[in-house]
Amino acid sequence: MAVYVKPSKLSMLDKAEKTYQLLAALKAAAPFEVELTPPVIAHLRTQQIAVKPQ
Repeated sequence: MAVYVKPSKLSMLDKAEKTYQLLAALKAAAPFEVELTPPVIAHLRTQQIAVKPQ
């Protein structure tokens, strides 16, 4: 699947087309799942940040 990414004025790479391809790949890969450790979950709960139950 091709994804168009609007070019920004600042590029990190000197090859603009490669930059667009990498940004498109990054956007296609997100969101992604992560596993949180119990201490991180506890910290997020104390900060009242939503954590999906297991």
